[in-house]
Formats: sequence, structure tokens, C-alpha cells
Amino acid sequence: NEILKNYINSRPRDIFINYNNSNITYDDMIYAVEDRIKSMQAINIQKGDLVGIYLDNSLNLLEILFGCIEIQAIPLIIPANFTSNEINYLSDSINFKYFITDWSKSGNIKNNKIPKFSIEELSPGIGGCAPSLRTQSDTNQIACLLLTSGTTGKPKIAQISIQNIIESCESWDNR
Repeated sequence: NEILKNYINSRPRDIFINYNNSNITYDDMIYAVEDRIKSMQAINIQKGDLVGIYLDNSLNLLEILFGCIEIQAIPLIIPANFTSNEINYLSDSINFKYFITDWSKSGNIKNNKIPKFSIEELSPGIGGCAPSLRTQSDTNQIACLLLTSGTTGKPKIAQISIQNIIESCESWDNR
């Protein structure tokens, strides 16, 4: 965690990622994630809450993912191509506390017992991400859970560690 924090703090104006022909700096990412964190805390997402993230692969997804990690909620990324049946199977099988999705996908989540929030309702961010992992101390800790459909058609869960995220960020930086 300290290595990642020092890495980010040593290069705030460096480009973190180029998205849609726009250069997003580390500072931009940190600001965007902090904005998302405030929105998530305003809707009462807390440490230990299991949050289903059902968004297209976008920088919004990463903002929410890193926001969850920062407040120590447990993000579960649901592939955007999951069908309504797969989503409902998950929502009946897993004890989600919240779903974060977008307006176009919210109709696929039929379980009305789980609060749903659309990305459009949360703070705007910049459509970017920040590896703001200050509250984590062990890079082997699980940062999030990723759902895959697998070959059986039944969702499978893959654990993603903080170290996996750090290595991905470093590989982006070396491109």
C-alpha cells in the first residue's frame, strides 16, 4: 500500500490512462474517485457492504470499483453482458447490500429488495479511475470480486488482489 501511495504521490500530473483520446492524470483520477466516495457514503455504502457493480467496461466502472476499495466495501463486478436471468440468479443467491448500475441496465435487476443506484445519480466524476488504496495495508488482500460466466453458464467468482491492480496499473504505465 505504501509503495502504491508513494508511486501515485510522486507523479500527480503524469498520465494515468489515455481514454477516448483524453489524457487522464493521477490527480484527475484521485479527484474523481474521492467525488464518487462522497456520493457512495451519502447513500450509506459502508465498510463490509457487498456492492454489485453492473456497468459497461468504462472508466465509470473503475471509479466505482476504486471508491468501494477505498471505503472498504466489497465490490462484485458483474459483466455488462449478463442477461436478466443471470443477474436475477445472482441477486437471489448473493447477499448484496446495494447495486450500482446505469439507467439502461437497471431494468435487468428484478430484485426490488436490494437498493439500486444508477451511476447517473451519483456524482459525475470524470469517467476515470484512481488506484486510491490508502485504507488497505496488505497487497495480498482481496480488493474485489469479479464475476465471469464461465463455460457452464453459471456465474463464477474470481478474486482480484490489490497486488493484481497495482501490477495492472504499472503495466499500463509501461505502454
